[in-house]
Amino acid sequence: KVECEGEYLYINVDKKQLLNYGDKIYIKGEFQDPQKARNYKGFDYKQYLKTLKIYGTVKVSAIKVLDKNCANKLLQISNTVFLKIKSNIQKTYSPNISAIILGVMLGYTEQIDEDIREDFSKSNISHVLAVSGMHISYIIILVTNSTKKLLGKRMSKVIASIVLLVYMFITGFSVSVVRACIMGILSCMSFVFYRKSDTLNNISISALITLISNPYSITGLSFLLSYGGTLGIIYFQPIVIKIIKNIRIRNRKWKYVFLRIQRKCEKLIEIISVSLSAQIVIAPIMILSFNTIGIGFLLTNLLLSL
Repeated sequence: KVECEGEYLYINVDKKQLLNYGDKIYIKGEFQDPQKARNYKGFDYKQYLKTLKIYGTVKVSAIKVLDKNCANKLLQISNTVFLKIKSNIQKTYSPNISAIILGVMLGYTEQIDEDIREDFSKSNISHVLAVSGMHISYIIILVTNSTKKLLGKRMSKVIASIVLLVYMFITGFSVSVVRACIMGILSCMSFVFYRKSDTLNNISISALITLISNPYSITGLSFLLSYGGTLGIIYFQPIVIKIIKNIRIRNRKWKYVFLRIQRKCEKLIEIISVSLSAQIVIAPIMILSFNTIGIGFLLTNLLLSL
């Protein structure tokens, strides 16, 4: 993928042609406009590429490198760090394991086998491979817990915000990363400035920044699942928890057992309520997009969260 006067193009080149990030190149080739959906409700490749800021494909017949290191310095450094992490992981683990680790750590899923990707999708844990709020909360907890004794609670939140900014650069500013990181940064900054964090305001600001960067993101599946799942948790989790806790059992023996479970398993009820709340919004999107839905989401998300 190359940038051309603010727009991005896919280019097909010979594998022997070595190109590095930041190269300024001259290309000669045929521009190909991406195909639109041929069938009603079919996959629209052109619309999909727009969500990635890509507006066409060029089959290159001649290419020449004019200059080196022409990209933004911050982006070049972040790309170097990403490639270093990727290289170390691939040297340490087998191809399948390293691909999953890269997906979990950095949201880089290009090398994950199609069968493995489908297994994650059927198990309704695809969000593990797309950096989400779970990943960001772990980063914030790790950074704050390791620095608050030395620097204090407020400064540890500032450090966590800086780490999240660096993380966004390394992971390439994907939709799910931007959403989760901005919400995490706003949450940290509210603590620093003695303000109460409002989740709905945080997600609104995050969505606004994402759509200013690329308005076509609103039609992308990543945007819909990422923001839809979060909104589902915000709006429906209190209702789901209330319904679970208000379940009435007439049999005295089982009623006593159920009440004991409720008191002992607050964490379990919270995990179940989060999964159900997110699925209320995500399920219709999955049905419309893939004509399928996983029914084992409660069990898989429960095992993942414990």
